[in-house]
Parts: sequence; C-alpha cells; structure tokens
Amino acid sequence: IHEYQAKMILQKYGIAVPEFAVFSTLEECKEIVKNSNLEQAVLKVQVHAGGRGKAGGVKLAKNRQEIFDFAAKLLGMQIVNNQTGKEGVIASQVIISPLVAYTKEFYLGAVIDRENATGVLIASKEGGMDIEEVAEKTPEKLLKYEIPLNGEFKETDLVTIAEFMGWKGKTLTQGKTIISALLKAFVEKDATLLEINPLVETATGDLLALDAKLSVDDN
Repeated sequence: IHEYQAKMILQKYGIAVPEFAVFSTLEECKEIVKNSNLEQAVLKVQVHAGGRGKAGGVKLAKNRQEIFDFAAKLLGMQIVNNQTGKEGVIASQVIISPLVAYTKEFYLGAVIDRENATGVLIASKEGGMDIEEVAEKTPEKLLKYEIPLNGEFKETDLVTIAEFMGWKGKTLTQGKTIISALLKAFVEKDATLLEINPLVETATGDLLALDAKLSVDDN
C-alpha cells in the first residue's frame, strides 16, 4: 500500500507520525498549503516502488513557490527502477508534510523470515538508509528478535531493544510502546513487511515515524 495509507494504519495503533496530506492536483496542493499555512515541506510521490528518492520522487521545498514548483513536477512523474521494470509507474498522488527537525534516525521493522517461517523484528541505530546495506557493512548496529506467535514481547525484551537503540527516559518509554504497537499492527494486518524508516528522535526526545512501508501478500 502507499506510504500515506501505512501512516494512517500506524496512527490507528498509536504511533505518532508528522502531519500529512495527499493531493492529486496542483489546486489541491495549493489548498492544503493555504489551510495548513505551510512555508516549507517535503513532497513524495506515492507509487508502489522503493527508491523514490534516488529516482527524483522526493523533494524538500524551502518556500511556497518551491512547494508548488515541485508539486507540478512530481504529479505525473514516471518512476523507473529495478522494482518497476522498464515501463515504470506514473505518480498520480503526492504526500506533503511539514519539514521535521530531528537529532537522530533509527530503523524499526517487522518482516517474515520465509526460510524459518517466523516473524522477525529488526531494529537498528542507523535509520534513513537501506537496511540491507546496514546489515552488510555494520551488522553490529542491527538487532534481530524473533516475533512470538501472539505478537507480544516480554517487558525484558522491550527494554533490551530500547537500550540497544540508545533510548533513555521518555524516549525509552515511547520506544517500547512503538515496538509493541508495530508488532500488533504487523500481526493483525497479516503483513509480510511493516517498517518505519526512519524513526526519528526530536530535540525534545519524542519519536516520530517519518516514513512507513507496509506490504501484504497478494494471495
């Protein structure tokens, strides 16, 4: 599903995400900017493919004119990469959010390990980048935990993961809640992948899901 849909699901499970809206026309974009009083924003095409940033589908706008200019460029953009095939996919929707100031980026995801027929939680201190790259280059910054059938970790496991991430105080408390909520959503939605990348920590110690991805089997 699209990023904005994944974020809506995270919100339903109590995971905080930055404010966002979705538009499919330039007129809708202008209305959102006006109503939200946006002066700076991040815009991302909504397509069923990864690597949007590398393909030019993610833009950081520093003023209103840039927001509108980028919106016009992103709507109708053809994204072509190894996931889409040569024909690519056309972006008919764009998600827009205010820019968020943060101090740290993390990765938090749940995935099906098909080889062992189990769910696995993956946590990393390195967010905002390809998790496969982290696993290959700096495996010590990555932690894997088998997910119980009921989708619930013991308190000791939650604390272990949160401390591995370097969370303290209210950040640690929020982190444990987010992990539990992520697992609950993963199990209840019968997902094959549910990831937050990056999960960011703000200057006040709050955690926000800046980007989200949810995949389910077609079967």
